[in-house]
Amino acid sequence: MRSLKLSTRLRADRLTQNGVVQAGVSCSNLKETMGSHQRPESDLEPVPPPASASLDLSLQDLIDRIPMAAYAVRAPDGVISWYNARAAELWGRRPAIGDPDERFCGSYRLYHPDGTFMAHCDTPVAQALATGASLHRQDVVIERPEGSRVTVCVHVDPVRDDDGRIVGVTNFFYDVTERKLRESDTKLQAVMLQLALQEQATFRAALRDSEERLSRLLALMPAAVYTCNAEGRITFFNRRAVELWGREPRLNNDEEKFCGAFRMWSSGGLLLKHDQCPMAAAVLEDRVARNLEVVLEQPTGFRILTNVNIDPLYDQDGRLAGAINVFVDIPERKQAEPVLDQNPDGASRENAPLPAV
Repeated sequence: MRSLKLSTRLRADRLTQNGVVQAGVSCSNLKETMGSHQRPESDLEPVPPPASASLDLSLQDLIDRIPMAAYAVRAPDGVISWYNARAAELWGRRPAIGDPDERFCGSYRLYHPDGTFMAHCDTPVAQALATGASLHRQDVVIERPEGSRVTVCVHVDPVRDDDGRIVGVTNFFYDVTERKLRESDTKLQAVMLQLALQEQATFRAALRDSEERLSRLLALMPAAVYTCNAEGRITFFNRRAVELWGREPRLNNDEEKFCGAFRMWSSGGLLLKHDQCPMAAAVLEDRVARNLEVVLEQPTGFRILTNVNIDPLYDQDGRLAGAINVFVDIPERKQAEPVLDQNPDGASRENAPLPAV
């Protein structure tokens, strides 16, 4: 079956020098934006497309879909190379890309969790750039220009070239303000979304072809990602998706449609058949899904509560060509409880009416 050139309906903002988001930040020039100038892209050898579905998404399109804030700085000066819309939202401002006065972080001011001031040159990103060490699960307080503050949990990793030299640093972070506020009064019975970041995206500046760039980035994302074509066949999945499913589905197979999970359940305890899950609704009905809770059951019987975000994908003519699902587990909020309850008459709920998803 021919590859589908897919593009999204939702176009990302563009990062510009005056703080407005612009196009032009892509993996092929990642080394340039991080300060490692290489030979021009015209001299690069073409790379054949991957076997999975061809997705015509820019790096900016993709990073704006990640359900957490993200940005990168270049080496050695720490100047901001790119950031996504969620990062700008948490910062409360849009720093200019490549501005030498915007280094290590785009926030207005920063503080340690105990309230003491944190200079930009002392941030975890600056430390990773100087030492080459990764820093995960560190809390930082961001102050916005209007004075409001938000506590975030950061995951910082250096980016290295093929020779092992540091060419920049990435920071994936998310809002934990609610959790911090509750910790002073309770032990937090229900906490915010926790993305299990077991593998940090290492942006390889040697990526040349746009399809290879996208495939590599999706594979290394800390969130689970998979795509389906217009018929619902699974065309791509990354390692984190396999970990949450507990199995590895077959690509482009008629018996592996809409999701790679063994079984799915609604958060209310109803069995979700594969052709009635949120991904099926996106593929068959052109529907967007935001922050839906779905319980995944692995072949072993272990169940994981996940937060699901799905967007339809379109070909160059604007026709629906499939969908992309970015989903994460919610380990600290609540464990998936047994969902196969019995009706009062003792009948299984497998055939009970399905919720609208």
